[in-house]
Amino acid sequence: AGWEPGDAPMGGEDEEAAAQPAAAAHSGNIGASERALAVMKPFARIAWEECSQPLPDSAGSAAVRWEVYSTWTLLLCLHHAEAERERCLRAGWTPRPWITEAQALRHLFLESRSLRVLTGVLRWLRWAHKCGGGRHGGDLGDDDEVPGNGSYE
Repeated sequence: AGWEPGDAPMGGEDEEAAAQPAAAAHSGNIGASERALAVMKPFARIAWEECSQPLPDSAGSAAVRWEVYSTWTLLLCLHHAEAERERCLRAGWTPRPWITEAQALRHLFLESRSLRVLTGVLRWLRWAHKCGGGRHGGDLGDDDEVPGNGSYE
């Protein structure tokens, strides 16, 4: 069962990274995309909180707050695709002759930044379609959940 961007809150190791972005951002054993994610997740959480709470129009319309949150989710999706590549390379992936379609797709994903960007955008589009504009047409789940952490895990 794959992760759908609107399915789960930022939990597990994502929540730990969000709780300590400065420490994660300066850790030497993670890649640049992981560090960027650690820095961005607290801002995405703030956008989610502002989007999910009824606020006066002086704080910005609900539609504008949703667009801000949606943009943070897009950025998270893009950086998660790059982080997946970093994790595979850190685990020692090396290109080999393809035997299966899955091996070919993994090789293409890891070697093509354009394909990783496309993957991130497609994940975001799936999330945006599923959520349908947040409280204005889609189901985002409980108020305690932060959907759309951008990963596929």
